[in-house]
Amino acid sequence: AEARSIVRNLVHKDEPDSVKTVVARETLNDMRKDFDVPDITWKELVKNDPRSFTIAMFFAFFQQIIGTDAILFYSVYTLTNYGIGEQMALILTLVMGLFKLIFTILSSAIVDYPSVGRRKPLLVGGAMVMLGTGTMAISCLFSDGAGGLVFGIMLFISGFGLSYGPLCWLILAEMFSGPYRSKALSLGTVINRTTSFTVTAVYISMTEGMGFAGTYFFFCLMGLAALIFSYIYIPELVGQRLGETNKAGVEAKGDGDAMAIVEDGGGAASGGKVAKGAGPMGASRVNNNDDDEEEIGEDRPQFQEIELQ
Repeated sequence: AEARSIVRNLVHKDEPDSVKTVVARETLNDMRKDFDVPDITWKELVKNDPRSFTIAMFFAFFQQIIGTDAILFYSVYTLTNYGIGEQMALILTLVMGLFKLIFTILSSAIVDYPSVGRRKPLLVGGAMVMLGTGTMAISCLFSDGAGGLVFGIMLFISGFGLSYGPLCWLILAEMFSGPYRSKALSLGTVINRTTSFTVTAVYISMTEGMGFAGTYFFFCLMGLAALIFSYIYIPELVGQRLGETNKAGVEAKGDGDAMAIVEDGGGAASGGKVAKGAGPMGASRVNNNDDDEEEIGEDRPQFQEIELQ
């Protein structure tokens, strides 16, 4: 009863009690399933859903190949090379951390709203990251480009805090369920930290060999690649149950304040039905059989059903 009460609080307060009850039951059913699944091997992790696995690992890679840690760790070194005093460079580094914190909090506050979701902050922040490194690269072509360099760094850090920073780990966690999640996050962390170490280790060599402008143009290209990758492969996850993303036959469609999830087995094309009403955490699910109805319980509230064309 206590767990159900907590889960109900995760649904938007404006949703009716019937929707909160359904979301709470389905969420708790999913949690119980997680406990019943035995540990899995690395091979099973890959074979379970190769597409989701590949997307998740590349996403963890892209979060660091854009130069995040290198730009932060060597900010004083970079700024002092363009005429900014060491004391001011240290202050600006603190301001960078503040910008990152503010935009991370902003991202965390808005991603559960259906009208916002995961993709919008991810793509907007990704564009800010790319434009930030592009601005840095252009500014470094001029000896008096310190102002543009600082602006580019702040834009980059703000975009990262809005998108790749917090959303990388949120999205990875939501793409897998049960024991698959823990193993996928472990491997994703290894890839992410290895990429961070490599980029940070070669940053000085890159600036010496390619110049600061060339280095930031490289990061700008990586930012463009990360943005294109996110646009093509990262789905909208608001309203989807854990582990249901990216599987064959699953399609997420935004529809204002609600979302319909079309699953294997015919879905809307074969006359599936969807219950009205969904909040920031839950989405209306298309069911073509009665398994879920029985699993959730016979006293599940009855919704008005609408035929999907």
